[in-house]
Amino acid sequence: MIVDSHNIAQELGLFVRECFQISETDANFNYDVHLWDNAYVDSVGIAEIIAFLEDRFQVEVPEDALFEEERATINGLARLIAELLAVRQEACKDRNHRDVIG
Repeated sequence: MIVDSHNIAQELGLFVRECFQISETDANFNYDVHLWDNAYVDSVGIAEIIAFLEDRFQVEVPEDALFEEERATINGLARLIAELLAVRQEACKDRNHRDVIG
C-alpha cells in the first residue's frame, strides 16, 4: 500500500472515531473539522493521537506541530505525517547513494 496523505487520513480518521467514540452519524465530523476547537479531542487525546501516529508510521511528531492551525484536522495531520515520511525517505535515498559512491 502506498502511504500518502489520503491513506494516512483514512487510518487516522478510523482511529479518532474509535478512540474518541465519535458516532458514524455525527454530521459535523469530517476530516477537515478542527479537532480541538470542536471538542472532539482534548489535551489527553492529543497525546493519544501523537502516540498513535508515531507508533504506526515510525516518525517523531514535533510537539509544536499539533498546535498549528493547519495541523488541527485529520487531513492536516495526515499531510504532516506524509511530509515527515517523505523527508525520511529522501534521507534514506541520500544515505544509500553515499554508501554506493563512497
